[in-house]
Amino acid sequence: MLLCVWWDHHGVLYHELLKPGQTVTADVYCSELKKLSQILREKRQKYAHNQGIVLLLHDNARPHVASVTKNTIYQLG
Repeated sequence: MLLCVWWDHHGVLYHELLKPGQTVTADVYCSELKKLSQILREKRQKYAHNQGIVLLLHDNARPHVASVTKNTIYQLG
């Protein structure tokens, strides 16, 4: 199992356990980004008034730099 955790300086925003043997592909990563976007709107409403500026810190692993990921990040604002 793999635990994916998203947090900010206030604490954990979202976490998800992937199924045993499941790997983080670009599609899985994009799905997590979409869920995170919704959770940010619900839990951190101040970000909505901050012109949608959210900084993501991730490495250059393939799912993080895939074109589908870049497109998803662009669409989410």
